[in-house]
Amino acid sequence: MIKKSILALSFTCALALANENGYFAGASFGYSLGTVSNDSVVNNSESDKSTSGYNISIKGGYEWFYNSSISVKPYLEYTYSSYLNSGSFAKDLTMNIITLNADVSYYFTNDISVFAGLSLGEVFADTSGGYGSDTAFGWGLQAGWTYKILDYLELEGKYKWFDPGLGEKYTAGNTRKVQPDDSHLFSIGLNYKF
Repeated sequence: MIKKSILALSFTCALALANENGYFAGASFGYSLGTVSNDSVVNNSESDKSTSGYNISIKGGYEWFYNSSISVKPYLEYTYSSYLNSGSFAKDLTMNIITLNADVSYYFTNDISVFAGLSLGEVFADTSGGYGSDTAFGWGLQAGWTYKILDYLELEGKYKWFDPGLGEKYTAGNTRKVQPDDSHLFSIGLNYKF
């Protein structure tokens, strides 16, 4: 009886110690998909241009464990996303995105987790076309997984849908309305736990 109690207590302590509260920092890179709407004002026709490119992100935050399986991660993230050939009026589109994020993670084991969360932040967009530059408040949703490689290092895969909130602009002598729309960011990266 005592051996079983000691064994159960040791196992519980091992689980509790494996997932500890703490700071983390991470970096990732990936593939970006986006859409730029390019509507004609003259004949009311709509034309969306799909575009693709890459993204690079860095982040830092804190992971707080509610229990051994569930954690909350508030963090700040900077993402650079570049889209090539975004249509004749946006051309090459780049977005610098600074967001405050909150993810909720569920740990299946001490090494494997899935997460989902919300992003809110500022978008600084620039194009080489007639759209020019703009800033806006955007928001997004993300989901993904993590796999612990070492006690202090984890691999992360993430998908983020992001609405940059950028407004419409009239171009080509006020005959076209151009607006960068939703972004789909796929990334893989590493998180370092302090």
